[in-house]
Amino acid sequence: MTSTIGICSRWRQKLHHTIRRLNSDWKRSLHTLTGDHAHGFQFLGRNDAKKKIEKILSSGAVEVDFASYIESGWLSKECPIRKIYVNQLAANTPLEDRWNVGLTQVDGVVSSCLFTVLDGHSGTMCAHTLAWSLLDYVAASFLNREKLMLAMNHWRSHDSQQPYHLARRLVLLSSSDRRRLGHAASPPAPQLSAHLRLCLQNYVKELLERTDRNSKSLSVIWRRV
Repeated sequence: MTSTIGICSRWRQKLHHTIRRLNSDWKRSLHTLTGDHAHGFQFLGRNDAKKKIEKILSSGAVEVDFASYIESGWLSKECPIRKIYVNQLAANTPLEDRWNVGLTQVDGVVSSCLFTVLDGHSGTMCAHTLAWSLLDYVAASFLNREKLMLAMNHWRSHDSQQPYHLARRLVLLSSSDRRRLGHAASPPAPQLSAHLRLCLQNYVKELLERTDRNSKSLSVIWRRV
């Protein structure tokens, strides 16, 4: 027993000494960081790597100004997004990535801006279809029960020639922009669009049947959407 106590006592002393040494080294490292490495931080501030990256990303980018949508009433003046920049840097040819932008419009008042960006590992057609259709799924996930029921009624009153969407796609690109950046998603073929619309309706029905969507944790999000 005496031997065991002696070993534990020596172990505690050694551990205490190690902690004190590490604490001292840590304090010295703080002084070293603010002193010896100050030149390193100044160097990071002086180099032009950030400017080069910004130049690469902004070269050929399309600027989308939301001012016209705010003036027309599509977007609220309180919308924090005023403009977006879209650019795609091709790592391979052909470029298979697709992007899309839309606004929620269930009750005629747009309250949310949605974005999708799809990496085309599964091929151009798959990325194109998903980038187009996912906007509606994202919108449905944020809409409350009343607006989802309203959307179901809209689907019954719209034919296949004028399909109803939970998210309204924006025509963001001019003809010149489209030549420079032609990778925004557009509507799939009519038969595929009809299938996607049916899948979306089934998804909305499942959301309406879920009891957890009435939880208080979602009430704040619903009021905003």
